[in-house]
Amino acid sequence: MIITLLLWVYQLFIILPFGFFLLSLFKKYYKKTKPDISYFILAFLAGITFLTTLSSFFSFFINISWQVHSFVLVVSSLLWIYLFRSKQIPNFHVNIWTENKFQRISLVFLLIALVITLFSATTSPENHDTAIYHAQAIHWIETYKVVPGLVNLHDRLAFNSSWLVINALFSLSFLNIQSFHILPSLFFLISVCYFFSGVFAVGGGSKRVSDLVKLAFFIAAFLLLQTEISSPGTDFPVTLIIWVICAEWVRLLERSQDDSKLDGMWWAIIALFCITIKLSSAPIIIFVIWAVITEIRKKHWKNIIVICIAAGIIIAPFVGRNIILSGHLFFPGLKIDPIHVDWGIPTAVVESEKATIHWFALLPNMDRMEFNKLTWQVQYMKWFYNQIPRHKAMIAYLGLIPVPFLLLLPFKKWRTLLRDHSEISWPIICMYAGVTFWLIVAPAFRFGYGFILAAIGLTFALLVKFTMEMNNLINNAIRFLSFILILFVGIGAVKGSLHLNTIRERILLPQDYPAWHTEPCVFRNFTILCQTEWDSCWYHAFPCANGGNLNVEMRGPDFSDGFRVVP
Repeated sequence: MIITLLLWVYQLFIILPFGFFLLSLFKKYYKKTKPDISYFILAFLAGITFLTTLSSFFSFFINISWQVHSFVLVVSSLLWIYLFRSKQIPNFHVNIWTENKFQRISLVFLLIALVITLFSATTSPENHDTAIYHAQAIHWIETYKVVPGLVNLHDRLAFNSSWLVINALFSLSFLNIQSFHILPSLFFLISVCYFFSGVFAVGGGSKRVSDLVKLAFFIAAFLLLQTEISSPGTDFPVTLIIWVICAEWVRLLERSQDDSKLDGMWWAIIALFCITIKLSSAPIIIFVIWAVITEIRKKHWKNIIVICIAAGIIIAPFVGRNIILSGHLFFPGLKIDPIHVDWGIPTAVVESEKATIHWFALLPNMDRMEFNKLTWQVQYMKWFYNQIPRHKAMIAYLGLIPVPFLLLLPFKKWRTLLRDHSEISWPIICMYAGVTFWLIVAPAFRFGYGFILAAIGLTFALLVKFTMEMNNLINNAIRFLSFILILFVGIGAVKGSLHLNTIRERILLPQDYPAWHTEPCVFRNFTILCQTEWDSCWYHAFPCANGGNLNVEMRGPDFSDGFRVVP
């Protein structure tokens, strides 16, 4: 835990100056505002976006190891010097000293959040996909520049995600201690601190929808994502970014358009970055469309140019890595196959992989042939029947929430609330579009938490706001009940994060990736290790694949030359 705390500070030292510097380019605007937690998380995500994009470009020419890390460290140090000398370090406006009893109690939740995050960060990764390919993909990024045709060695290694690149940058594997997976826990901690600002505000009497949404996400983060804190999984950061963008979107709508123009531009750039982490977050592009339309209405042409340039810079290395890894623009993705390279896999295989993902997300325990015989209506009925109660409740809520919205229309206060918050229909449409996309493509709940909980949080926040405005007694009762709920969720999360049987070995260092048994397997002109347990290689057995294939050969004398299929 000691090393984990030090790594959190070290990672912030590297990430924040890039974010502060980018935002300082618009210092005339930000000098008019008091930097708060929204500014801080925006700077944090802007820094991660910049570093990830930069590292992705480097990965075309060099492995992401000590050379790239040293370069980034030197630049961040120089940026700190520049920011201090030019007085660009923001003076954050944070006031947690209060006489309000609800807000004082809420500070306990912040302490609990820190304890949960720290204890969970030091445990071994629990995400099964990390065992299958995340850890191996990070090891490849650490060891080689992007490898042509890596998909032919193991198809999951071509599930390109920029999140794996930034995790490789901060893994510090070149120290020969272990490949650290601490960045996800830092991201989680910063996010829950941001969501806590909503808890604190509601405790102080706020009825703003943005604060109520943050409160909901604070609870959901510990209820649904706690087990992901120690894993470099790709669903985890997408979920948090969607929640943050959702809350910030509502906050921007609650403020004047003039005051929020630059924030909207920056969050549009973060949304574009989110898509490079996982393509399933593509519906968040609706936020980018809203931001661009807003800028067009205000004739802020410079902001539109910035968004377009940023989109090209962020998307280019992502698409380039896709092409080199799989021979396709997106994998698994579009049917269009304009790229023809000797290491690429056939489009039919891409379509098969998409179908496999869809089947596994719907009914993984059903035989594939039997699954294909069912109509889609029957498939989804069986899928819903197999869900755990809380997942069924989420789907039922999303389907039935229009009913109370309609039943409340006779009340003038409800109609007034909907009219005053009419623009919130934008984020609601975006989140429902995301849920629909998730249902069609791969409806495994961990893939869809971002959009599902955002849609639930937005609609429920409107109902709660309507209820809180009835009278002070109901207002205080809702605040009291929400705090009790947070306390119970927090206690459960603490129990789940302690792992007392391994706490002694985690006091200094976080737990490393597990090392599972592997055996040699033969390909056409080389031999590597292959998994023998649960399709999982983890990190240490490297290179490692699911099984040998005599039709796959190396394209040259070294693994960096890539792999191809020989018919």
